Amino acid sequence: QVLACQIEKANAYQFDKAFGKTISNLMHYNNTHRQSLGTDPKTSQLTAEIETIKKTMDCNLEVLMRRGNALEELVEFSDDLMIEGQVFNKRSTQLKRVMRTKVMRYKLILLGFVLLLIYLMLAKMCGFNLSCNANDNGNTGYYYNGENNQNDDY
Repeated sequence: QVLACQIEKANAYQFDKAFGKTISNLMHYNNTHRQSLGTDPKTSQLTAEIETIKKTMDCNLEVLMRRGNALEELVEFSDDLMIEGQVFNKRSTQLKRVMRTKVMRYKLILLGFVLLLIYLMLAKMCGFNLSCNANDNGNTGYYYNGENNQNDDY
């Protein structure tokens, strides 16, 4: 407890002189007895655990990289779809306008044709200047001199 209290109240680098000698002794021991430390069962067990953890982390990193690539591809695909959707919307609006103008043009042509037919029918009945008189008594627009020509020989 006294040591724990000293550690809590210690200033920076206060234990450098005392602890530096202990660290150098441990480093010298580990460097000189490296082969014997490698055959220690605890050390070999920890080394094996570290290796399995490293392999697991490598696999996890590979999976993350693949997943990241797949996510990037999905983002690119969704961006492409968004752009294609905007292009489709623009083209469909243009096509709608073109079709609307074509329909209007066809309707105007049909209206013109109907008006021409009506004019031709009236021109046949009243003449080309459309001067029909109301007192023609059902004549067809030909000159009528008021006589009944039923007995005329043709």
